[in-house]
Amino acid sequence: MKSLIQFLLIACCVLGPVQATPVSCADNTRSVNIASTFTQVEQKILFGTIKTRVDLDIGRLTLIDGFLEGTYRVKIDEDTVPAPFRFDAKSKNEMGQISLPFNDSFTEFSTTGGILKGQGYCIEKDKSRDITCEVIQDADSTETGTIKLTINTGDRIMDFVSEYSVVGE
Repeated sequence: MKSLIQFLLIACCVLGPVQATPVSCADNTRSVNIASTFTQVEQKILFGTIKTRVDLDIGRLTLIDGFLEGTYRVKIDEDTVPAPFRFDAKSKNEMGQISLPFNDSFTEFSTTGGILKGQGYCIEKDKSRDITCEVIQDADSTETGTIKLTINTGDRIMDFVSEYSVVGE
């Protein structure tokens, strides 16, 4: 779980889609694929509010030593930002690593769901992000479901909703 959270945090700080390389681990090298997603962020300015699209790419989270780990990328859609503020939007893009503590088995967790809390870390900015990941399994499948990610950057809290699937044997 910790690795998953770290992977998700990293995904929130990085530009563009990033894939983690799966490695052999417990649960027969199972991993979790997270679909790309986005959210809308509002920022108040002197004369109103700017609504900006924030894209999140996480890719694959792999179970390594009790953590779901992977990479993340966060990208601000500059086309949704007024020209005078675009320079600031570019500085918000980032890539990093996600680590979510995960002590359960995939089989147990995928049937009950749950909440994982971990970290994302952006090396180039030397910043950590708190990540909360709520996993809601599909009623008809233990291998797919919905994931709700909350990323606290310190400046703001962003909420993302995506789909996940468990892969591997």
